[in-house]
Amino acid sequence: MLMRSFSLQLTTVLFLVLACAQFCNGQAQTEAASDYTFKTINVRLKGVTTTFTQAFAVNNQGEIVGDYGCDGCQQGQNGFLEVSSKFTEEDCALQNNTVLSDLNNKDEMVGTYAYIGSGYNGFIWDGGQCSPPISDPDGNGSTNAWGVNDKGAIAGFYTDSGGNYNGFLYSDGEYTTIDCPDTVWTRAYGIGNSGAIVGDFVASAGGSFQGMLYRSGKCTTIDYPGASSTSAKGINKSGQISGWYTDTSNAFHGFVKTGKNIQTLDFPKATNTLAFHINDAGQVAGWYTDASGGTHGFIATPKR
Repeated sequence: MLMRSFSLQLTTVLFLVLACAQFCNGQAQTEAASDYTFKTINVRLKGVTTTFTQAFAVNNQGEIVGDYGCDGCQQGQNGFLEVSSKFTEEDCALQNNTVLSDLNNKDEMVGTYAYIGSGYNGFIWDGGQCSPPISDPDGNGSTNAWGVNDKGAIAGFYTDSGGNYNGFLYSDGEYTTIDCPDTVWTRAYGIGNSGAIVGDFVASAGGSFQGMLYRSGKCTTIDYPGASSTSAKGINKSGQISGWYTDTSNAFHGFVKTGKNIQTLDFPKATNTLAFHINDAGQVAGWYTDASGGTHGFIATPKR
């Protein structure tokens, strides 16, 4: 299921690119994730048999967004919203895939949709429908919207005419390109209310992704020590950063970085764990694969 899920996401959000890096700004201290409790999220809809669930974000009210697949669905990926344990399908009409990737504390949601043969576009979910798409500056139809803060500013990335990733900030109808210096690719995934943006980049052609924090025009590397790759996905008001890394055997692990401390976030007994956005209480949304290959969403909650 891991490979099936990724193959679907490669159509829409160009999701899986492995990275390799060393921690650039001092060695982070690593810890085990024993101080979290985990809850599995599986989409439940009447008359629907789901094949996978992936959670990407949880806001301060505990509302969750992500995507799922199902037997006989028109779309390969379907967006979902969970509120108080009730699931609703949130899909862009007439599209082949819809991914809901983030929601803020004002219930504004963003994501990406795709239609075979016409590329993919970011969107803002507004009034129960996809608003006019967030098109990339180059007009190539290759935009992914991944993060939204409480001010309505959106972070994401697009593919230019040369096939390279470029991060962006979309605010008040205007784009700002987010490209880390001396890199060939940059992707933005999460944005905090302060305007800080997290994501990843590739330093050289054929290289691997490294996690990054972009603030006041400056990129800072954020990588899990000793990992083969790292990608930062979310940031909250306290500056905690969430994401995932791969180890030397290419297994995936989530992480949470708090100050100089960085800890692994693994769903118990999972074969792979991928962490995404983090809310202000430190709850992390993500998904994992089990021993049978099934893909399930999760919410990790810090123990108090």
